[in-house]
Amino acid sequence: MKIKYFNPILWSCLLTVGLSSCNDYLDRELTSGVITSDRIWGSPQAIQSVLVTMYDEGLRLDDFDDWFTGKSNLLNLTSLSDEATGAYQKDYAFSNANAVYTYSDYVFEDPFATRYVQIRRTNDFLKKLDETTVLNDDEKKLVNAEARWIRAMEYFGLVKRYGGVPLLTAPQEYTPGDFSALQVPRNKESEVYDFIINECKAISEILPVSRAAEGKYRATRGAALALWSRAGLYAGSIAKYGANVNLSGEAVTRGYVGIASGEATRYFTDSYNASKELINSGTYTLYTKNSDKAENFYELFSKSVNGDNGEYIFQKSFNASAGKGHMWDKMNAPFSFRGDGWGCGVTPTLEMVEAFEYTDGRSGELILKNSDGTPLSFNSPYDLFVGKDPRLFGSVYVPGAPLKGSKVEWIRGVIDGQNGSGQKYQAQNQPDKDNIATLNGVRYNTSGKDGGADVGDASKTSFTCVNFLMRRSLI
Repeated sequence: MKIKYFNPILWSCLLTVGLSSCNDYLDRELTSGVITSDRIWGSPQAIQSVLVTMYDEGLRLDDFDDWFTGKSNLLNLTSLSDEATGAYQKDYAFSNANAVYTYSDYVFEDPFATRYVQIRRTNDFLKKLDETTVLNDDEKKLVNAEARWIRAMEYFGLVKRYGGVPLLTAPQEYTPGDFSALQVPRNKESEVYDFIINECKAISEILPVSRAAEGKYRATRGAALALWSRAGLYAGSIAKYGANVNLSGEAVTRGYVGIASGEATRYFTDSYNASKELINSGTYTLYTKNSDKAENFYELFSKSVNGDNGEYIFQKSFNASAGKGHMWDKMNAPFSFRGDGWGCGVTPTLEMVEAFEYTDGRSGELILKNSDGTPLSFNSPYDLFVGKDPRLFGSVYVPGAPLKGSKVEWIRGVIDGQNGSGQKYQAQNQPDKDNIATLNGVRYNTSGKDGGADVGDASKTSFTCVNFLMRRSLI
């Protein structure tokens, strides 16, 4: 290998020549990349750009693509609840049923700092919007309503996590050395919900009923009504059922956490009125394009009808080519369908699957035995779920479900016997490893191609997610 040595004197000369030739550029009045406040508020287009940035960067919608303790663990709020588990656990799921797991504080992060940065930006935006002269009164009124809706969404994200939080509706001013003006006490939880609801009531009279294609990702009257309804439902539920939690302490006494039970009816009435107005507006309709109801429910979340299904009230767009992508399908496809992804991240629990009732009115509990107590037999495990609420099949891949010209296959093992009795040979490894058992000279695979063992990366519950996967293809 030849090593080239460069003369530092030569490089110094070249640098000097380069700087000299750039002199005129450096002396220019408009420095590239710097946009001052007066230039923003002197341009209607720049004001709209700031608003778009507030939607894009500032507005958090509890994204389904949030992962905690590192993406490799594939844990999110759903997989930490009783709805699902994280398939990537590196221990035996079923033999450690009584184990206590400790998760990092990131599980509970969406901290004050994150939201209040955006709230300050919104408050500052509203203040400067009121002062600008480049928009007429009607234009300012509409933009004002959009910014207030974003701020209400931020407060909704805070109050449902922390209860009462400080309500700031104007940008705070800091005097060096004096923090007292910045030390704002918490408002009551009820006051925060009242603020959100009252803001939505006011701006619902201003925001447009619908928008043209270029404005489909901006707030409408429906978005204000929906937030109004949801805030009322949350607050009413806290008021009616909060006492069952048995919380105590100064935060409860001061009303920072919890809402008086007598307020339940008021909040539920608010929620009802907003929902009724939203439904009666005729703006939104149920998506019923297909005769297959399960396919309808899937398509609500799929790319094929993204945003144009009649049901969406507010949405954020994902576009990988524009740098706004996500990793949901990479991390959640069944094991054999994962391609170059990881797959199987969020795996629904049996309890979640059984929450879907049967269409004939039966409860959702799976029937596994005959009336005489002997195990039921099926030609396919998929038959076990026949007659379930179609929304199950639009939400969860169950064993035997059709997918991309094949089927999801999850096998716990094989039994050398009849009616569930006999020697059991259980899968011990993930599907792409050795899971062979030999019975009477015949080799059997004790695992399905999409899982069956308690270890490895495949689903441990036999179920995987359907929602938001873009590679689904029904037979």
